[in-house]
Amino acid sequence: TLIMSYCKHCGQKLSEDSNFCPNCGTPNEIKEEKGGEQTPKNDTQPVIDAVEQFKKLNDTEDSTSQYDASDIENNKVYAVLSYIGFLFIIPLIAGSNSNFAKFHANQGLVLFLVELVYGLASSIVKTVFYAMGIGSIPVLLNLVNLLFFVLVVIGIINAASGKAKELPVIGQIKILK
Repeated sequence: TLIMSYCKHCGQKLSEDSNFCPNCGTPNEIKEEKGGEQTPKNDTQPVIDAVEQFKKLNDTEDSTSQYDASDIENNKVYAVLSYIGFLFIIPLIAGSNSNFAKFHANQGLVLFLVELVYGLASSIVKTVFYAMGIGSIPVLLNLVNLLFFVLVVIGIINAASGKAKELPVIGQIKILK
């Protein structure tokens, strides 16, 4: 049987075999017939897959139970500051007796150093590409900055919620003890 539907954009009547609306060109969301019912295409699956991949990536060690609850509560602000550029130094000075603040200061320091090294390396690569007249490839290098931003947000959320959870990818690196 032929399933009839309507375009979600303009309301034009569509048939199952049309991939696009003949009136406005919007893709037809009817995928297949099952028991006479229409099954819409699952356009959200790539987003769901990306969220699942992010959850796996963010499934890092949580050592919150190793820290005193009052230490966590009293030093959350210092821990949050650890992820804002070179401000990781504040918890080292002002929160020097807090193991919770030191944990986050280490995470912030590692992130800062990785960002610094990446920034220098990408500047060199960008300079070389611009000198060669290739301007589009360095734009791709800027996408890594989005990853750094995501790591900053994850760190701030963990610190503000009182968790001593490692950052994805770089969290296992220990510089401060």
